[in-house]
Amino acid sequence: MKKITSLLSLLLALLMLLSILPLSSFAMEDFYIGQVIEYGSYPSTRVKDSRQIKILNRNFETLTASGDASWTVLSLNNNGGTKNFINYCDIEVEGVKYRAVIMTSYSDYRDSCQENNGYKLNKVYWFKYESLKWTVVNNDGLMVCNTIIDARPFGGDGTNDTLIRWLNNEFVNTAFSSKLLINYSTGEDNTDESIFLYTSNDDDIVEKKCLSTDYAKLMGVKRRVSWFKARRYSNWFTDTGSVYNKKGQLESGITYAGVRPCFMLSTGYTHETPVGGVTSSLTPATTKKAGSYTIHCDYCNEDETYEIPQIGECTATDIVYGTGGKPNVSVRDVNGNPIDENYYTIEYPSQGGVGIYYINVKFSDHYDGTVKIKYAVLPDDVVTKNVSEKENSLVLSWFEQEGADGYVIYTYDDETDEFVKLASTKDTHYEVTDLESATKYTFYIRTYAKDGKEVIYGKNYVKIGGETAATTTVTETETAADTTKADDTANG
Repeated sequence: MKKITSLLSLLLALLMLLSILPLSSFAMEDFYIGQVIEYGSYPSTRVKDSRQIKILNRNFETLTASGDASWTVLSLNNNGGTKNFINYCDIEVEGVKYRAVIMTSYSDYRDSCQENNGYKLNKVYWFKYESLKWTVVNNDGLMVCNTIIDARPFGGDGTNDTLIRWLNNEFVNTAFSSKLLINYSTGEDNTDESIFLYTSNDDDIVEKKCLSTDYAKLMGVKRRVSWFKARRYSNWFTDTGSVYNKKGQLESGITYAGVRPCFMLSTGYTHETPVGGVTSSLTPATTKKAGSYTIHCDYCNEDETYEIPQIGECTATDIVYGTGGKPNVSVRDVNGNPIDENYYTIEYPSQGGVGIYYINVKFSDHYDGTVKIKYAVLPDDVVTKNVSEKENSLVLSWFEQEGADGYVIYTYDDETDEFVKLASTKDTHYEVTDLESATKYTFYIRTYAKDGKEVIYGKNYVKIGGETAATTTVTETETAADTTKADDTANG
């Protein structure tokens, strides 16, 4: 503890000096010890909001049905054996990436850390991708992740080879769209070791325990009892093949300790977006014009200005009377891209029966103004009852729908591909006349309601139809026979 305290004091002193004198030892003067940057993203926080979970589930079902998403099976090598552990799938909803996870078995049969962390088998959990935060810890540009982001076995053979291979393959491909910031490095067998584990025999300036993401807890990171109050979790550290676990001993093939990756800053890095910058000026975008913001980049020590697209189309879905819930709201810029929900709030009206309503979208921060969105509570669709068939007409009947003021009967024109209005009525039946006998006919019925001058129609055209009765024909022979019989009766 004394050593850590003295190191912290040294770091603080260095930070004070660095605010005046830039570092030059790794040719990236604008990075300094203690600086935190955001780079890459990874599944992190568990989604707990029930409404958001329903939205994610619906999107997932749509994507899997269309073949645009599918489960990936993850198998882990635990205690010398391989078994299926979880199924996972990544999807993107309105520009935000999420991971769905189903845990089919616990990762370590000796200690079910996942269950202790509050995760159960055969249940779908959603995790939101969030930015990874890294801290510069020495003059050589060593970057250490601020949190435990995952939990993986250290390797059934007692080495960290399996974990390093995972870090430089699956993890890199998941977390980074570009590796420009990472210094490329290989091991003795020419394998990629650009992402690695912290080596504890270096200057001991990194705590062996730190906070863990929700995703790492599901993956099996273990919280130490003695660190409970601080909610600290153990993580892998290497020292010439050794691993610091709870007892300071090497344990392979378990997921007690979480993954806390490291990398070295690349001196050849050229950035596309500001690194570690803060907004120095802001002109909000409105419905009439675009805005802009300026960020001071800590890497190049220059101001960079970016455009904020003008507020575009804002819409809300109609909802059906009696189904409950609120309309789904879409808020986009003029380019058709979703606007981050952190930049606006939605005010819903007090909703009653069938009618027209308005939602207020109030913008803030990067945007300014209020947009009013119109939506309707629709009358429910018709439920058909029966069709009475006559020789030259059909009597259509249906059940009364609460909230509807009347009903419209349509035919369908195949040539124009349109519904054609035939009649409207406030009754729950209608007779269609002037039809040919012994002929099949199809009609469609839709509910409607009025709100002032507005006419609100039901969502669907409900199909109903039948076949007219055949015409009864009397032949001459039958007529003559009937007349003779009548005469005989009269003369009887």
